[in-house]
Amino acid sequence: MIIKNIDALGEEIFWIDEVVSEPLVQTWWGNVVNYGKWDKGFLAYGGNPPHPSMDKSGDPNLQNSIRSTGSFSTDITGTKERQTWYMNVSRSREAFKEAATKAYKKIEDGNEPYWEDPEVNEKAEETGFGLQEHQFNHHPMIHQTVDMIWAMYKNSFEEALGKEIKDYNNCYLHSFQHGDSSWTHQDYMDYSAIVYLNPPMMPFWDLRKWGGETLYWNDDLDFVRACTMPKGGAASLFRGDIFHKVTMPSWEAEFGRNAATFFFDKK
Repeated sequence: MIIKNIDALGEEIFWIDEVVSEPLVQTWWGNVVNYGKWDKGFLAYGGNPPHPSMDKSGDPNLQNSIRSTGSFSTDITGTKERQTWYMNVSRSREAFKEAATKAYKKIEDGNEPYWEDPEVNEKAEETGFGLQEHQFNHHPMIHQTVDMIWAMYKNSFEEALGKEIKDYNNCYLHSFQHGDSSWTHQDYMDYSAIVYLNPPMMPFWDLRKWGGETLYWNDDLDFVRACTMPKGGAASLFRGDIFHKVTMPSWEAEFGRNAATFFFDKK
């Protein structure tokens, strides 16, 4: 097993590799591709701007109307985010609601909580933030694969961090295509971990030119402090409040760039 702290600023961004065999990575990737049922939706940046500067609507009435429903909208940021393919493989709808509620009530670094009105917070908790139960139900092989990935990597995450962690609340499987790109954003739990799933050999992913890297930024968003390649079987572990984004896959990529992202807290 290889564990490296790769942050230019010396904080918590780790590269973890050689935890599992390449045949096992191929099995996981095959399960995701063959058994997955992808939802097409935007990453939740419209309803929860990843940085206050991205709230561009300039219309407090529109913002209040959207937030009062406890839902997301692509209108707040002033741009229409590209739809991406994903699966919400959180432990349950309740686990997702628990983490999302924590995120939207959080005050950190001078940012205001997403919903300030206690009645709106309560309504958002009741509605589950607009996500329905069926969105958390996938083929058993998908849930088994995600749980196996977590079980194989959890000890490595604890070794890298030097602390115990709780089991993941939420997990997203993504399939980034050419033309997709995430915005620079922060995550909402103590730590996030991306486990890359495209097997690290041709023709599954060409690390030389197909893109899909993860970039980590300093707080002022003016330089990249670390970068990880989407090498299948490797994992990128980082503190959730570090700004990061996924780069766009190349038009030459013959597959989607697949990864499992786990969100969790320390004990």
